[in-house]
Amino acid sequence: MKEIIQILAALLTPTVALFACIIAYRQWRTEQNKLKLALFEKRVAVYDAARRFIGQIITSGRVEDNWMHEFLERIIVAEWLLNEDVAKYLNKIYDEALKLHTLIQTKDTVNNEEKKKNIARFLLINKL
Repeated sequence: MKEIIQILAALLTPTVALFACIIAYRQWRTEQNKLKLALFEKRVAVYDAARRFIGQIITSGRVEDNWMHEFLERIIVAEWLLNEDVAKYLNKIYDEALKLHTLIQTKDTVNNEEKKKNIARFLLINKL
């Protein structure tokens, strides 16, 4: 009986260590999933800003300063959250919107036909 108690006592330490390793692994996996979720939420915010910005331009045929400011604030983090190609593409959209904004501002009045041409130019350049 004494030998069984000694064997069980000897197995207790490795068993506790094994459970501690399992718990540590599960905590690590939980933190990894939290990180993925946080990155996903931030990436969706960038995507949503781009979608909203392009939608506003297409709907109105113009580019407002506050839209550009908001879009630029949202895409600044794109180079850290997304791959380099997507970040460059978002910057290209901003640059083209800036050109469109300048084009519209240089006109005294912009009629519907000119707005349609400007939107078509914006869409063609961005291949949307």
